[in-house]
Amino acid sequence: MDIEPGSIVRSKQGRDAGTHYIAVARLDERHLLLADGRTRPVRKPKKKNIRHVELVAPPPGPLKTWMEAGRRPSDGKIQEMLQPFVAGEVKADGAQG
Repeated sequence: MDIEPGSIVRSKQGRDAGTHYIAVARLDERHLLLADGRTRPVRKPKKKNIRHVELVAPPPGPLKTWMEAGRRPSDGKIQEMLQPFVAGEVKADGAQG
């Protein structure tokens, strides 16, 4: 599973199971830093085992550009990017509805 920074993921295990996050960084082969803009802001991301998350969508265009430039998005931008997934408007396979 290749989850790059900026990817949208969903937690499969733990107290936060079902929560959507954006991968802020990859620490090593096994761990990611995740943020949702609310309970886990960018300044205090959650460390999560990569086996405990599933890839929902690749990084959205503008977010990918920011991450490649070495910039981190604001908490508000993260919430905005996650909103369609949290509201159920976008399915796990990326389909609308």
